[in-house]
Amino acid sequence: MSMCISIEHTINDSVNEQVTCWLPPKNLPKSLFDYLENCYGSIPDFANGGQKLVIWENILVSLFVTLNAHKAVWAIEKEQVLKSQELMSTYFSTAPEAGHVILLQETKELDNKLIIAQQNFQNAKDAFEECQSCLIAPFKDSVTVMEETTNQSTECLHEDMDSILTDKVDSIQNTIASMGRKRKHLESRVDDVVADVHDLNERLSITEDLIGSLKKKRKEDGNMMDNIRENARKYTDAACKCQLAMQTFLNSLNTPNLNDEKH
Repeated sequence: MSMCISIEHTINDSVNEQVTCWLPPKNLPKSLFDYLENCYGSIPDFANGGQKLVIWENILVSLFVTLNAHKAVWAIEKEQVLKSQELMSTYFSTAPEAGHVILLQETKELDNKLIIAQQNFQNAKDAFEECQSCLIAPFKDSVTVMEETTNQSTECLHEDMDSILTDKVDSIQNTIASMGRKRKHLESRVDDVVADVHDLNERLSITEDLIGSLKKKRKEDGNMMDNIRENARKYTDAACKCQLAMQTFLNSLNTPNLNDEKH
């Protein structure tokens, strides 16, 4: 009877789906396509696009699992045969002659099981390799065409790139020459600017000296103005006193002399 297992399978690197893989019975059919008919119902081809390719991938995964399963069964059967051979060797040295026939029969059955397991493993291996070659073969022509197309595209691309690079190199060289001329011009301008800055520094020094002199002069003028204000105040006081004296004198002229009236 066949065994059924489910494995995770990735399609287009994005969709995970459960793929049911049928493990064949121990007596694997010799014809790969008969085996695929029994497992999948029909033989997929590449004419219907990517979905059929996915089915082939699933078949390949199933066969790979089958191969490992039969390999494990073969290893177990082989281990049992080795143990039986050890027991037979021990039994022959100790058991009576009547039991030899039974032991030989059991050993023969174990040998047959080992042969069947080994044959199943080899059939599964052959089916896996045949399915793998069927999966790869349809792409060989496409790969060849793609390689030729790629080579032609590469040659055209190289020609286009050579032309583009030549133009770019000429443009870069012209740009470098223009930048060299601009650099010389800027260097001469820098010399002029340095001279102007030196001249401005000298003028700034002269201006600072002039400002110092003006501040000193202003201070002296301030002291002079203070003296002028003080003198003006004194002159004003003196003028007020003179005006008062004149007013008193005028008043004395306008007042009659009392002694003259008595005479």
